[in-house]
Amino acid sequence: RALISAAVRAAVSGTRAVPHARLVASRRAVTAAASTSSASAPTPGDVRTATMRWVDERVIGLNLCPFASAPRQNDGLKLVVCEHTTHDLFFETFTNEARALVMTYAEADTAYDDYDEDDDEEAAVGEVESGTKLSKSKRADPPPRIERWQAPGLSQATTTLITVNAVPDLDDFLLFLAVVERCERILESDSQLDGKIQLATFHPDYQFAGEEVGDPGSYTNRSPYPTVHLLRTVDVSRAVDQHPDTESIPNANIKKLRELGRKTLYDFVRTAREFRSS
Repeated sequence: RALISAAVRAAVSGTRAVPHARLVASRRAVTAAASTSSASAPTPGDVRTATMRWVDERVIGLNLCPFASAPRQNDGLKLVVCEHTTHDLFFETFTNEARALVMTYAEADTAYDDYDEDDDEEAAVGEVESGTKLSKSKRADPPPRIERWQAPGLSQATTTLITVNAVPDLDDFLLFLAVVERCERILESDSQLDGKIQLATFHPDYQFAGEEVGDPGSYTNRSPYPTVHLLRTVDVSRAVDQHPDTESIPNANIKKLRELGRKTLYDFVRTAREFRSS
């Protein structure tokens, strides 16, 4: 299950299953255009408005992530606009938000995370070997099947986006990836967080390894501002369990975005990033 979750976590958050692409290019025109076209820096409210517009109109509106609408509709999406200007304070914010997200786990969520299909198979074999398994003629009619991802006691899908616009240098995608690697190490080194939180990343200049610089497919991960997405592992697992074909999501997204065209996608990110409330 852990391997499956890791392989599809990108699809769950609207991205393709490439953990952290190593970039061919550094800074892209979206960032440069936005920084020169507006004399005023964005307020936290501007960043929030732009990010939520991107979530609603692109991630959910284009159905890039089939699972994103549930936490949005159920008030399970938390957006944190990090106003800190140092990397250390950003990492502190990241750690605090990760711990807060883990605290939303219910007992049933933890059991879901710990579930192992092999245990069920071993139990079935044991029943047969011990002779305790009833024949079909003596067995009572089974209750209606409840899928594991619908089991009672599971909490609503809950997720956190941390958007960063004030930390120096994070407009550079390569430096942003270095910061994300540090975030991964923070999760791995904390026993309360390890295995409970997974990350997806978004950036105005996102580019997947092996892709052309101008490929519209990269816009699955291009957001108005650098953004780290914290997902609960239980929500990733449930999303995988209930979706009939998670492996089809990345290719479907690429096809959809290429049909829209680079100019349409570029203009959306640029306009969102340039938004100012006054």
